[in-house]
Amino acid sequence: MRKKGKLISIGGMSDHVHLFAKLRASESISKAIGEYKGSSSKWINENKLYDRHFSWQAGFGAFSVSESQINEIAR
Repeated sequence: MRKKGKLISIGGMSDHVHLFAKLRASESISKAIGEYKGSSSKWINENKLYDRHFSWQAGFGAFSVSESQINEIAR
C-alpha cells in the first residue's frame, strides 16, 4: 500500500483470504482492496505460484471494528 494504512494480519482458507488492516480515514476501502489485489496477483503470476493465470474475484466484503478491539481481533 502507499503508506495510507497498515496491514495488521493476514489469514484465510484455501479459497479466500482475510486481511485485517487499519486505514487512514481519507483512504477508500475499495481503493485499498484494489491495490492489495493488484500487487498480490502480479506477484503470484510473476513467481508462477499458480498453474494458470491467477486473478481475484471481482467482489469483496469489508467490515469496520472498534479501535479498542484491534488486539483481540488480530489474535
